[in-house]
Amino acid sequence: MTIAAELPSLAGTEATDRGAMMPEVADLSERISWKSPTPGLWVGETPSSYLGMVDRASDGFVATGQTGNDLGVFGSLDDAKLAVYTSWFLPAAL
Repeated sequence: MTIAAELPSLAGTEATDRGAMMPEVADLSERISWKSPTPGLWVGETPSSYLGMVDRASDGFVATGQTGNDLGVFGSLDDAKLAVYTSWFLPAAL
């Protein structure tokens, strides 16, 4: 599963101010892949980064970020994968 996102628009912003306004984000050119090394476990990665993982539990899907931080329990696999992706793409947002 590949998730694409656009950066916020900076129209009307002076070039010198863009660095200060731009959040720290991951490299947008990298493709995300999800591998399932064992049933009920999904590992998200790019060619250069480990994103995190999703583990199926009795009450939903548990998402864990790249540093092992708990991202929560989600009702669907897609929501849990999105949480992992977001924690990698915009780590300051969490």
